[in-house]
Amino acid sequence: MDSQTPHILASELLNAERNELLNELDKLFNEEEVSRELWAFLWASNIDSLKNIVSRLRTDLDLRGSYEHGVERTLVVKHWLQRSRSSSTMSTPTGSQKSSSVGSPSRSPSGLKRKLGGELIEARSKSEAENCRKRDNEQCIITKAGAPVEAAHIFPFSMHHLRSDDAVGKHYNIWKTLKFFWPEEKVNAWFEAVRETTETPRNLFCLSPSAHSYHGRSYFALKPIEMNEDQTELTLQFFWLPHANNPPMMRLSTRPTVPSIGDIRDVGNEGSNKVKLFNVYTDKPIFSGDLILMKTADPEQLPLPDMALLEMQWALNVVAAMSAGAEPTDTDYSDDDDYLDPIMDETMSQISLSPPRCLKSQKLEDEHLYDSTQPSLTAL
Repeated sequence: MDSQTPHILASELLNAERNELLNELDKLFNEEEVSRELWAFLWASNIDSLKNIVSRLRTDLDLRGSYEHGVERTLVVKHWLQRSRSSSTMSTPTGSQKSSSVGSPSRSPSGLKRKLGGELIEARSKSEAENCRKRDNEQCIITKAGAPVEAAHIFPFSMHHLRSDDAVGKHYNIWKTLKFFWPEEKVNAWFEAVRETTETPRNLFCLSPSAHSYHGRSYFALKPIEMNEDQTELTLQFFWLPHANNPPMMRLSTRPTVPSIGDIRDVGNEGSNKVKLFNVYTDKPIFSGDLILMKTADPEQLPLPDMALLEMQWALNVVAAMSAGAEPTDTDYSDDDDYLDPIMDETMSQISLSPPRCLKSQKLEDEHLYDSTQPSLTAL
C-alpha cells in the first residue's frame, strides 16, 4: 500500500466528531487527568457509545467513577496483554519430546485437564491446534513462513477463566466494562463466540513465532473485512499499531498519535527497537493496509476464524497499543470485590448479563439501560 495513504486509525480516531466529544468530556472532567487506559478506551470506543457516555455525564458527573473503576478493577488491558507471556499450543511434540512427570495433572480426551484435586479445567487442545495448522496449510497467515508455526489464540487462552460462572457473576467483570465502550449486541457476540470454549479453529490462526509474539504485544492488529457467503474465504487487513509512550495519567483532550502507512513498527531511535515482517515468497515487507486472504476447504470441520472474535481482537489490540503497550507482567489478579463504590454499584448492576426480570426504579427505565430487542448474555 502507498506510504502516503492515511492509516485507518486516522479516520477512525481523529475525526472531527470524536475530537469534539472528547474535548467536551475533558471539560466535564474539569480538565483533570484520567488513567491512560481509560483515555485509550474512550478514544477507541464505538462513536455511539461515546455519545452515550458524554450525554449521561452532562446530567450526572458522579458517573465518572463508574467508567474509571470499570477499567481499573477489571484490568482488561493487562489481561489482554498476558497472552504474550505463554505461547499457544505449538507443534505436537515428537516421541522423544513427549513425557509425563509423576504427579502432573492428567488430561481427559475432551481437552480438559484434571487437577490433582480432581477438578476439571479447560486445557489447550492439541487436536484443535492441529486442525488450525491443517486449515492454514502449516503456514503463517501473514508471512507464509512454514514450520515452526504456532496456533495463536485470538481471544487469549490466559483469559479463558473470565468466561466462567464465577467471573461473569462478579460485580466487576470485563464483559460489563466492555459494554460501556461498545454496543451491547457486539459485546454479547464476543462473549458468545468463546462461551463454550476457546479451543476451536474459530479462535485460532497460524502465525510464525515472531509474528505471534508481535501480535501478543499488540504491535499489530488484523482488521476483519469480509467473510464470503459459504464461509470458505475470509479477508483480513494488516495494520501496524502506534507505539505509545504515554504517562500514566492523561487529559482526555490529548489526541493519540497515529502512524503513517509503513512497513515497520518503530518503537524508538535504536535499531534494536524496530520490527518488520516479510513475505517469504516475495521478500517484500508486510505493509499496513496489506490484505490477507484465508481459505478453508471444509468450513464445518475446519472453520475460519470467527468474525466477532476478530473484531474484538482489533478493538482491544488498538486499546492496548494506545495505552502505552506496556510489556506483560506477572500480575496477581485478585478476586477483591469487597469494596463497592456506590455509584459503580448502581451503574455496573444496570449492565446485566441477562435481561432483568424487573427494573428497580423508573430512573433506570428512563435511562434505557436495557434494550429487550437486543441479544444479551444469558446466565451461564
